[in-house]
Amino acid sequence: MNICIFGASITHGEYDPENGGWSSLLQKHLYASGYDITIYNLGISGNTTEDLLRRIDNETSARKPTIIIVSIGNNDSAVSKKLGGLWVPHEKFASNIQDISNIAHKYTSSVVFTGLAIMDDTKTNPYPEDPDKTYTDKRGLEYSKIIEAVCERNQTTYLPLHDVLSKSDLYDGLHPNTVGHEKIFKAVLPVVEKLISESLAN
Repeated sequence: MNICIFGASITHGEYDPENGGWSSLLQKHLYASGYDITIYNLGISGNTTEDLLRRIDNETSARKPTIIIVSIGNNDSAVSKKLGGLWVPHEKFASNIQDISNIAHKYTSSVVFTGLAIMDDTKTNPYPEDPDKTYTDKRGLEYSKIIEAVCERNQTTYLPLHDVLSKSDLYDGLHPNTVGHEKIFKAVLPVVEKLISESLAN
C-alpha cells in the first residue's frame, strides 16, 4: 500500500530536525505498527497550488497510491508586495483545489485535504525570511474555509488543523516546531488509520 502526501515546506518537515516532520512521524508509526506501507513525502518548500497542479498527476501516476493526503495553502495565502496582492487569489485557489481533488480522485477514493494551521501575525506580517511576503492568520482561515467548501462539495475528507496548534507550537510564526509537527501527526493518524482499515477490508 502506498500513501502520497503532497504539500509545501510544512509537509516536507522543515524546522523539525528531531523527527523530520509530521509525515515522517506518520511513516515511523505505521512501520512500527506492522503495516506494509510506503509513504512518499512529496512536500516541496515554497509550493503553491499552482506548483502542485503542475506535478501531482505525474507524481501520483508513478506511485499508484491507495491514500492521498494534500496539505497546502499557506504560500497561496501570502500577500506579495511585488505582485501587489495575493499570491494566489481566492477564486483561483478554489479552482486549483478543485482541480487537485479531481486529479487525486482519478487514482483513489481515499483522499484527505487538511486545512491550514494557526499563524502568528506578530512574526509573519511581514515574514522575515522573505520580507516581500506577509502571512496572516485571518487569511489562513479564509483559505481553509475554501478547502473545506470544496471537500464538502466533493464529499472528500477534510481535516481542520487551525485549532490543533497554538502559537507556542510554531518555530517562526508560520512553520510548526517539533512539538507542532507531533501534534499534526496525532491529528492525521486516526484519519489515515481509518482509511487503511477500510482499504484492507475491501
